[in-house]
Amino acid sequence: MRETLLARAREARERAYAPYSRFQVGAALEAQDGTVFLGCNVENASYGLTVCAERVAVGNAVAAGHRSFRRLALSTRAPRPTPPCGACRQVLAEFAPELEIVSEALPVDEAAPREPEGPTTGDRAHRKGTMGGTKGEMGDASPPTRPLRAEWRLDELLPHRFRMERDGEVPEHILGRTDG
Repeated sequence: MRETLLARAREARERAYAPYSRFQVGAALEAQDGTVFLGCNVENASYGLTVCAERVAVGNAVAAGHRSFRRLALSTRAPRPTPPCGACRQVLAEFAPELEIVSEALPVDEAAPREPEGPTTGDRAHRKGTMGGTKGEMGDASPPTRPLRAEWRLDELLPHRFRMERDGEVPEHILGRTDG
């Protein structure tokens, strides 16, 4: 399912509106029932009005009646996998504090030949949430020839999220317990 989710995030990234930063982001948010909601960043000349891909995906999901999520896939063309920004982390934590997140950074030239999978390429980077690449002659990292991936859990990225009481009680999903 992870590969399918990443493919959907790539699809959403291609629709991003990013004329100012040229930093296109695609998000695919999987609800608990398996439904996938897409989002892409939408920039505005007034930068503060820009909306991130993750929040667009959450908005689409909530508008469709979903409020419980399993995982999020992100796709960018950054030098390394990009986690959600702080604002997006907080919005995601409202619904899924332990959300699984996978992010990929695609090479600028997707037509470049790919390195085979193996313990010294993206396979290791994918498992451990680190970034790989090859060393150039001068010791500088050369551009990756295949997607780099990283994985996190939302509660690792945002260990101290904002919380609000509802009707005098803190919701169980915010407390992180279900034992009553």
